[in-house]
Amino acid sequence: MYQKVPTNMNFVEREKNIEKFWEDNQIFKKSMEHRKEGETYTFYDGPPTANGKPHIGHVLTRVIKDMIPRYRTMKGYMVPRKAGWDTHGLPVELEVEKKLGHKFEIKHCANTGAVAKYPETWLDLVRPGLLLYGYGEFADELGLKPVMTLKTTVSTIKIYPAGTAISYGGIFKTTDTTRIGVVPYGYADGFFRCLSNKYSLMTKEGPACIRGKICMDMCMIDLTGKSSVDVGSEVEIFGKKNSINKMAQMAQTIPY
Repeated sequence: MYQKVPTNMNFVEREKNIEKFWEDNQIFKKSMEHRKEGETYTFYDGPPTANGKPHIGHVLTRVIKDMIPRYRTMKGYMVPRKAGWDTHGLPVELEVEKKLGHKFEIKHCANTGAVAKYPETWLDLVRPGLLLYGYGEFADELGLKPVMTLKTTVSTIKIYPAGTAISYGGIFKTTDTTRIGVVPYGYADGFFRCLSNKYSLMTKEGPACIRGKICMDMCMIDLTGKSSVDVGSEVEIFGKKNSINKMAQMAQTIPY
């Protein structure tokens, strides 16, 4: 019934073949018709790339927005997909008003940049995003300070001899006796793996470099020469002493 999966599969080509099969056989249309009498499930989908250039965060949200309707459809719900518009542009709202012959009582279209630079767009409400956290290019101009801090604590400390590989792949090896601390914060918590062996967490004795690859639920930091930093000591991932702007720059994304 099932074909053996080859070890040299081209996943991109495989995905194209599946997409073509769905189109040729109208699978999506058939799945909707099959469930038209089922209970309706509504999932409100916001704009996918409203905040600057596309980045890894958008990939996660798009997966969620695709996965949940698919799951509900598999459970027998009727999940209609309808395109709409978002209030990111006043011209769109004005055109909709003309078409419907109806005036919206409350209007808003000003994001962070518009709040900072274009008061004529404020209308009835504004919708700043990153600005609320005190970050971004306009925060300094408006005299805003960062208000968000993320901290954790050191969970374990080990001392390793020279030549010891740290974490998966062994991309970092100790050159001398090294005191390594384990911090319970990893890529499952949103810590970009591209920051492995680059970024530093802030301790009470200064920055501690990430050593080796960031794991799913933890990462390793170099505590050599930081004798007062022990198990239970507080570590700042980002905040007043460790700007998230630096993290974003290293990860080639935005602070949001």
